[in-house]
This record gives sequence, C-alpha cells and structure tokens, in this order.
Amino acid sequence: MKSSVLRLMGRSNANGLMKNAYNDTIKIILKETDKLSKANELNDKQAMHMRLLVEETICMLPEILQYGDGTFWIDNFYQKYEIHLRVRPNDVDSKVNGVVRSSDPFLKKGILRRICAAFDRAVNEGRDKKGTMDNWSLLSYIDSVKQSGKNKNLDAWDELEKSIIANLADDVTVSTVDDEIEVVVIKEF
Repeated sequence: MKSSVLRLMGRSNANGLMKNAYNDTIKIILKETDKLSKANELNDKQAMHMRLLVEETICMLPEILQYGDGTFWIDNFYQKYEIHLRVRPNDVDSKVNGVVRSSDPFLKKGILRRICAAFDRAVNEGRDKKGTMDNWSLLSYIDSVKQSGKNKNLDAWDELEKSIIANLADDVTVSTVDDEIEVVVIKEF
C-alpha cells in the first residue's frame, strides 16, 4: 500500500505568503500517516512510532526543501514501512560546500543534522561529479561510532541515545535517484 504522493514546495515556503500552505501541507502529511496506520491496522504503539518518525522527517523539511521542490509519500510492504522524501535540486546558488545552513536551533545538533548534512553532500557531489555519491546510512553511521569506541565519540553517542529517529527507525538512507536526492526512513513492525 502506498499513501498519496504529496508535492512539497521548495524555497517559496520561506516567504510569508506560503507559510499557511506549508502548515497545511504538514497537516496533510500527518493525516495521511494516520490514515495509513488505520488502513494497515497498526496498534496504538506502532501508530505512535510511525507518527513520530514522520514528525522527525517533517523537522528536516525546511533544510532539505531549500534546494528545490519535492515529494513525500509512505510505502508499505507487509510490515515494512518506508517514509520517502525526495527533492530535485534546482538552484545552483544553493550549493553550500558541505555546510548545512540551519536557522532552526533544533537542527544545530543531533542525528537530524547529520542526515541533513548527508543530503547536502549528495546535492553538492551530484553537481560536482554526477552520480558518484555513496549512499549514506544511519546503520553504517552507528556502526562507525561503535567501532571508534564510546570514549572517542562521546558527543556522537549522546546524539544517538537522545535521537527519536535513531531509536525508532530500522535505518535511514540518503541516496541519489536519477537527478533527485532521497531520504528514506525505514521501519518494520
């Protein structure tokens, strides 16, 4: 089953005229999430986890949509759910040389910042080398933090322990799909 595919407006959301449309889009995304949870008969805990994962994904929208318009949808195959956020970068001036531009203090630290940074690298590397970007994966990141040891990466461990998305999702990937960049949050119940 697949939710409705929702179109997301990019940079135009920054101006005041589009703020209401942006807020309405968030409400629609949350309604689609609840609708999908009910249609798939998720229990209360599973539905809550699904909604939390979608809310975490929504927190990244302002940073990711600065590059262009996007789409959002949720796929499910039996008990596996994938939250998709795909953006087609369209503005050469949005290149920031590997630095995430964040006006949101929520994204100054943590796993969501790391996901947005991976997205930023994918946009920049895609423009520089066309299609050479390696996929970024939360599981791979967690493995690298574990291998380096807790004492060497105390901040990274702290981020992982406090992160909703790191504790609830089975994986999060950032990858290039044709000329688009996609974030996929994966959860199996």
